[in-house]
Amino acid sequence: MTHALYKQLIDAWNNRNASAFGGLFAEDGLCIGYDGSEMFGKQEISSSLATIFKGHATAKYVSIIRDIKNLDDNLQMIRAHVGMLPPNKSTIDGSKNAIQVMVARVDKGTEHIILFQNTPAQYHGRPEMQEKLTRELQQVAEKL
Repeated sequence: MTHALYKQLIDAWNNRNASAFGGLFAEDGLCIGYDGSEMFGKQEISSSLATIFKGHATAKYVSIIRDIKNLDDNLQMIRAHVGMLPPNKSTIDGSKNAIQVMVARVDKGTEHIILFQNTPAQYHGRPEMQEKLTRELQQVAEKL
């Protein structure tokens, strides 16, 4: 179930659909952006992303889900690695690789995101890890 929610989130970003992205969050949801920006709740998340999408040509995510964990009966967590495909490009920009964590909660049969965090995967002092991840993400991008 959470796998499908994560895919919807990535698709909403890639389609530059701020309302669809924000609509996946719980009213008390938190979204932490790549730069550390914090957005709280559906409305603020949607509004903030609408501004970003309006003012910037955003790159598309290419993702690899690494782990899905059940935290309890109503909570699941996904950990994924992502790369970015700049507009009109087919090569991953390895300097923008990130680790994403999403926690989803089921309330009254409906799943919503309560936390989404996007953290740079810079691997300071370990360029071989950065290069390995970029190669792996590029392989995924080539299959899209």
